[in-house]
Amino acid sequence: KPESRFPERSHLAMAGHLWEVVGGTDKGGILVRAGKDTTSPAEPDRLSTGALVRELELDGDRLRYLRLRGTGPQSGWVSTQLKDGRDLVVRSRQEPPGQLWEVVGGAERGGIMVRTQRDTASPAEPERLATGAIIRELELDGERMLYEKLTGAGPVFGWVSTRLSSGKELLVKHAGSPPSKEAAGAGDWNPYAILQIPPDATDHTIKRTFRQLSLKVHPDQNPDDPEAAEKFRILAGAKEFLLDPVKRTAFNRMKGYLFDTARNPVYWSDWRTMFDELGDPELEDTTSATPPLDGGEGRFDILVLGCTALVGMIACSWLSKRPPGGPTWAMAARTLEKLDVVAGKFGRGPNYRGKFHVPDPAVLDEILPRCRVILNYNGPPLWAKNEMVYALAVKHGVHYIDVTGDMPFVRDRMREHHEEAKRKGVIVLPSAGSGTAVACDLAVFAAVRRLRDQHQTPCKRAVSYSWGMGGGLSGNSFQAALDPDKREPDWEKDPFTLGGQRKCGVRPEDQEFTRAEMDGFSATWCAPDSIGNTDVRVVRRSCELFEKESPALGYGESFNVQAKALSPDKMAASMAALTKKMPVPRREKFVEEQKVPPVGCGPSERLRQEAMMFKIVNAEGDNGEEVHCVMSSGPGGTGDGYHGSGVVSAICAHVILEELDSLPTERRGFTTAAYLLGESRIWSWLAEERMLFSVRDGRAPQELFRTVMGGALALEAGARSLEPPAGGEGLQPRLPWEL
Repeated sequence: KPESRFPERSHLAMAGHLWEVVGGTDKGGILVRAGKDTTSPAEPDRLSTGALVRELELDGDRLRYLRLRGTGPQSGWVSTQLKDGRDLVVRSRQEPPGQLWEVVGGAERGGIMVRTQRDTASPAEPERLATGAIIRELELDGERMLYEKLTGAGPVFGWVSTRLSSGKELLVKHAGSPPSKEAAGAGDWNPYAILQIPPDATDHTIKRTFRQLSLKVHPDQNPDDPEAAEKFRILAGAKEFLLDPVKRTAFNRMKGYLFDTARNPVYWSDWRTMFDELGDPELEDTTSATPPLDGGEGRFDILVLGCTALVGMIACSWLSKRPPGGPTWAMAARTLEKLDVVAGKFGRGPNYRGKFHVPDPAVLDEILPRCRVILNYNGPPLWAKNEMVYALAVKHGVHYIDVTGDMPFVRDRMREHHEEAKRKGVIVLPSAGSGTAVACDLAVFAAVRRLRDQHQTPCKRAVSYSWGMGGGLSGNSFQAALDPDKREPDWEKDPFTLGGQRKCGVRPEDQEFTRAEMDGFSATWCAPDSIGNTDVRVVRRSCELFEKESPALGYGESFNVQAKALSPDKMAASMAALTKKMPVPRREKFVEEQKVPPVGCGPSERLRQEAMMFKIVNAEGDNGEEVHCVMSSGPGGTGDGYHGSGVVSAICAHVILEELDSLPTERRGFTTAAYLLGESRIWSWLAEERMLFSVRDGRAPQELFRTVMGGALALEAGARSLEPPAGGEGLQPRLPWEL
């Protein structure tokens, strides 16, 4: 049978989504072509219906694949659907078949040779498959094997020999059992090999695989196996290890498994893949304690509008796991088909109450009287008609929360509705995500409180330094960031979009930081912060709200705040500054150039789980005293801007509902997290989600910046923020400025 040349190693192969062939049942399979173009030569054999393939590249509706199961060409290009919309291939959540093998040969050369084809005379790959690597057998032809790498260094796919002509083994079968304690101590223990999964496996895959494997080794299922209990313990240990984001990230870093966006520039996944990666198989059998509303009668606490957006799905996932007795919730979306899909996965848990189809915000006029808080993830704001959502929330006395970074849009809504909302006691909390302004707003507030409480001085200036690792941008966020620049090209020239201007007027230091420079304070290169234009304006809004309530609460008569991003070197800082200054038409081409994802696509779960985010806020008082606040989040959870925004905004809703009677009524209307929730239990909630704040006296040492940029800080335990006050009782933690 003719054999296609094995595909060249590609950074796209690392994403490796699985697909199943569902088309071509009447012809024995689907057509395969040698190239991406539909006019390129067709392969003589079809890819069989039912075949399982690994995605190597996806361009529109054309898929380059590697066959894992079934018959037909080993690799090639196929269409994902016909012109009439019928699917030819669909995403698959099956585990790829195949025996696991361990590379034992080639130790003296760093590994064994890999070739592009079955023939031993075919071209060799430039890199060897490392000794100790774990691979999955895809095809075995005598002593030649086509493999897929699971762990270790070397080509992701290729052909290798199982033994030398002398008979010496290069590969041995790997049963997935752990090595001896001595081998584990030598660093050979690998939880991915134990569970027989690749290093980029999602949490959902880890849990599902554990359930499948545990049924085979559980003592109850194997009463005659004296080693069953130990086998089950080993599986459970591997699962628990990989579900701990700190341990897993540290292990991945040590083994070189971290996803490298520099080597893998097309890092994003489509909506269906992101949806499939979310959820928890351990909760799939749970149901709502109360029959769903689904448009019927009944009241509930929280409405999640835009539940099909990535941030909305994350919020629904978090809400579905809350224990009974908490705020009840329902979901709503514009697209009915996606709403049903999302509700099918996340519409569960003791507090879930149903779903609503909201094709237009006007429909909310009938729904909002039944709820207390609306979490709005629809966007971009103007395209989603969010001005109507704001108006209806205020009209019906419903507290409103969103995660927008569109400051001109928020400014206009504030002018329209602030006084009415405050008069009605309605809380309006825009930009309430970790990917927008909450982290910086709370960190500056904590530093200012430390200056005022411990050093009896107002704050003269605060500088926020941000550093992020992992994660990625979504297409929706990219488009939303373009919107205000299109409407008001010069909006960033007004540093006080949301208020907070000092009596002395606008000063040069109030303008946004937009250049690349070697920062003498941190001893690192700094660039514009990608969300700094939102951060500083929300902080200034907090400053104005506090001082309007009482001069004693104000940040300071000469208060100034700036936001900078730490950069690894001059080139990175210069590129960030250059991008910041690019005109909108040039930035719009980024999607076409595959520099940013299109709408509907975003970072995969693995990228989000490896993400870390830090903010170091150095604050100086009028009397010269300095303090610094460190915010660390991740790996996992709130370290990613999307996961963080979904969870943090949902936390804000919970805190508002559970502590509403104790929150000052004068702090309602268009407010901020610092002004409304700064002395609430939000710090405890955030700490439970790995977002930790601590304030220390003195200026931030340069060693701290180096530690943060190395990622070590997030891997340290942060339990101090959860400690109760000395001599106190209950769950209220120590406030960060009191540490």
